Amino acid sequence: MFESEEKAKLVKKETNKLRKIYRDIDPPKKKNVEKLIDNAAWMAVSLEELRAQIDVEGYEETYTNGANQTGKKDSTAVKNYNTIIKNYNATIKLLMDQLPQTQQQTGDKLAKFLMHKK
Repeated sequence: MFESEEKAKLVKKETNKLRKIYRDIDPPKKKNVEKLIDNAAWMAVSLEELRAQIDVEGYEETYTNGANQTGKKDSTAVKNYNTIIKNYNATIKLLMDQLPQTQQQTGDKLAKFLMHKK
């Protein structure tokens, strides 16, 4: 896990990276985009943090339910990762939708290229 100061630096770095992409966006959209960028940056760093935790602790954890009942279940980190990755993908999609049409087309072409690459 990141120390809070280290996490704040990583979030700021990710935020700055995203802000460069959206620096020329229309002023009416800018306020909403800023909120999306802040959330996306935090989620990106949190996902890195959770991945590291999962790599160390594993995907499953043992539970005890009552005196004799035990079993395995998805770890809390895995559940949190799955929730955040869905929200992150939705946020990135919203951000992509805010790009001017020419930049969206470039992103679409890149995505198609990457999906068909073997």
